[in-house]
Amino acid sequence: MNQTKKLRYEWEWSTIDWKTVERIIFKLQKRIYRASQKGNQLLVRKLQRLLKSSLSAKQLAVKQVSQENQGKKTAGVDGKRALTPTLRQTLVHSIKMESKTKPIRRIWISKAGKSDKRPLGIPTIRERARQTLIKLILEPEWKLNLSLTVMALDLAGHAMMLYKQFSLELSLSRPMF
Repeated sequence: MNQTKKLRYEWEWSTIDWKTVERIIFKLQKRIYRASQKGNQLLVRKLQRLLKSSLSAKQLAVKQVSQENQGKKTAGVDGKRALTPTLRQTLVHSIKMESKTKPIRRIWISKAGKSDKRPLGIPTIRERARQTLIKLILEPEWKLNLSLTVMALDLAGHAMMLYKQFSLELSLSRPMF
């Protein structure tokens, strides 16, 4: 007797409500951001694990890789470039973080204005979907850290600009005897 694995959710790619999917992911990302703001690393890790196993996050990652990204028609080592809706569904269910990474396809492209060539590595679609999923997971936590760093650099630059302007005004206001 042929046993088939029963999927937890039955759905068609064309019937996915993308606004709902994006809202679910945004809410989880917002919770990760707020927990990171409060310094609650345990909650951050739990929420990241929840987002990692979320069907919505996997669906959005596959959609970005197969429909929205600029390199959506670029084939990796597996030779797959355009995915049908059923292949997208299969890809969503096959994304696992524990699986081993597939090799990348290395091609040589010429440098702009030179005869030299440089290597360019193209991962498979499954690897690109995994990378996008990881980006969705890590982005909220790191956005806080990076925004604080950029703000500090911006304030430091602003302070330096004020110092230079102030010293210039002082040098101009002194009598030249």
